[in-house]
Amino acid sequence: MDMWLDTAEVEVIVRAARQGVLTGVTTNPTILATAGRPPAEIIPALLKAQPGWLTVQVTAAETTAMVAQGKRLRDLSRRIVVKIPMTPAGLEATYTLSQKDIPVMVTAVVQPQQAWLAHLAGAAYVAPYLGRMLAAGLDGFQILEDMAALVRGSHPPTQIIVASVKTLDQVVGCARAGAHGVTLPGSLFDQLHTHPLTTQGLTQFAEAGDQLAGL
Repeated sequence: MDMWLDTAEVEVIVRAARQGVLTGVTTNPTILATAGRPPAEIIPALLKAQPGWLTVQVTAAETTAMVAQGKRLRDLSRRIVVKIPMTPAGLEATYTLSQKDIPVMVTAVVQPQQAWLAHLAGAAYVAPYLGRMLAAGLDGFQILEDMAALVRGSHPPTQIIVASVKTLDQVVGCARAGAHGVTLPGSLFDQLHTHPLTTQGLTQFAEAGDQLAGL
């Protein structure tokens, strides 16, 4: 299962890229609006921070405008994936862009049927919102399983990249449900590295290592 970062924090992204664990970075209008820099600055910075994909969401609501925005974004870099909302107009834009070999991630997906439609429209990725599904009382992991079943074995493939992931247990749950990847906030990425037992073991090794000065 792939790991993406859902953040505009360049320092976190660089750290993950240096560890070799990062597939790409996802953004949305909220993330970019709170980045403290205009899009013309932050988008190149996010591309420079890592060698993988960068998703950037259109802000238009009408199909023609979404397609035009998507083309402009793709002109910035071949590593940009155009993020399109799950709406009827968004599906039209997804189909149009995918026919031009422009990769699309359909976002705000919460039903298996929506993921299926996005796949049929040519989306390279769908981004289900796990946290929102769970907060609404839905069985989010069963929904992810159903999404995976609907796109499994299809060609071209559509990858399920789960967003709104809040805990480490949810990361594992996404893998069990058949997701292709998760996109995590920087704070959750940092939690992946640590555990009290790991710290305890490393402390013991460090104490023993003090006796191995000649090693």
